[in-house]
Amino acid sequence: MSRVYLSVFAILLSARGLALAADEPATFEGILAAEQRRTFERITQYVADNPDAADTFAARQWLLMAALENGLEAEAVAHADAVLAEPMVMEPLKTLAQQVRIVGLAKAGKGDEAVQEFAGLLRFARLSSGGPMIDFGRQFATQLRMARDFDAAREVYSQIANRFFLNADVRGVCDNLTAKIDLIEKPAPEINVPDTAGETVDLSSLSGKVVLIDFWATNCPPCIEELPNIRRLYEKHRERGFEIIGVSLDGDQSLVEAFAQRQQMSWRQIVNEADVAALREKYLVRTIPTLMIVGTDGNVAQFDVRGRDLQQTIEKLLAGE
Repeated sequence: MSRVYLSVFAILLSARGLALAADEPATFEGILAAEQRRTFERITQYVADNPDAADTFAARQWLLMAALENGLEAEAVAHADAVLAEPMVMEPLKTLAQQVRIVGLAKAGKGDEAVQEFAGLLRFARLSSGGPMIDFGRQFATQLRMARDFDAAREVYSQIANRFFLNADVRGVCDNLTAKIDLIEKPAPEINVPDTAGETVDLSSLSGKVVLIDFWATNCPPCIEELPNIRRLYEKHRERGFEIIGVSLDGDQSLVEAFAQRQQMSWRQIVNEADVAALREKYLVRTIPTLMIVGTDGNVAQFDVRGRDLQQTIEKLLAGE
């Protein structure tokens, strides 16, 4: 395997790498995380020390990609500004810099400014190829929700729906996400139904704990992709009062039980189709995966956060923040 290929491979994997804490047990991803973070910091220092070097612009490009992939946008806003100030910047790099700046502003508590800049970016999105921009918009709105700027998040969903008005599915998803915001900080809808073992899952009995309600299915690739992260969180924080309730849309109990056993999903699962349908209605579940997070006070705290955002949300709630 060539050195070039190894370098590219490391960069592609960095999206998952920097999410891991330094005190976690040594794993392939943990080792990669430490190296990628060290590289990010070293290149940041190099750019600060050598602003006029011939390769500084290339270094800033790498920092922008690493920032957007690894949740370091707030640390890279200055690099985004520097790239945007350059004449004749190619469109893909310009878009990347704008995205880093927008998310960085949101994380810095400047939601209104970030939303205005997102509107400007969205104005140039092509109606026929809005997929990447829609995905970015949803990720941006998630960061606004995590910053508790719910009005700004609603505005982003509205902007996306209005820009891509020819796509009814986009409007439906945005309306659904907006409606879910109204569940936050309100008592979580009741759950009082049997699990696959026939024992009652009673959400109210879990008062004082942080509960993740995971709507998923065995044939849902994004659900399965998130599973290792969810399992790590459960193993790490269960003793601190973190619980998971799985709600499977499969409708086949034997399939779910076999899959859960193979994947070491040791938390309880709800499979009965009538119960699942009722819970989907209560929690406004239009698509999967849907992750609803209930805080220790029994109120919905957050929804549809994944990866490092899910980890951060759970750990903050457990710490009483």
